[in-house]
Amino acid sequence: KVIGKDIYVGWRDDTTYGVDKATLGDAAIASGDYESLIFDNDNAKKQKLAIQLKATFVAFVANQSVTLAYKIDRATSFTSGTAVSTVDETEAELAIYSRFKEIELKFTLASTDGTFPKLTSLLFTYNDLKEEGVE
Repeated sequence: KVIGKDIYVGWRDDTTYGVDKATLGDAAIASGDYESLIFDNDNAKKQKLAIQLKATFVAFVANQSVTLAYKIDRATSFTSGTAVSTVDETEAELAIYSRFKEIELKFTLASTDGTFPKLTSLLFTYNDLKEEGVE
C-alpha cells in the first residue's frame, strides 16, 4: 500500500508475519525473493513441459545479482540456477526441460552495496503438449 511517499509491504516467512515501511531514499536491503502463484495452465491434471525461465533487468552495477528458481508439482524446495552477477549483465536464463502439472517460479535479487537490481521482465516458456493429444 502506498501512503504519500511511503510504501508498506506485508510479508510472510513461514509462520512469521509482518509489515515493513519503505521510505523514498532508504538504502536497499541485502536481498529479496519473489515467489509466483502456482501455474497450471488451467489444468492441474495435464502434464506440460517447462522449457525456460528468463529474467531481464537494468544493467547490473558491482555487487548485484539475481538467481532464478522453480518448484515442480508442489515439491518441498526450489531448484535454483546459478546466480548471475556480472557487471553490465542484463539477463539471466535458467533451462528447465522438465514435465510438470503445476509449477511455481522464483527469483532472488541481491546486493551488498545498498543499491538494488531492477528487474524489468520475467518470462516463463513452456509447451502445453497438445501435440500428444492427451487431455
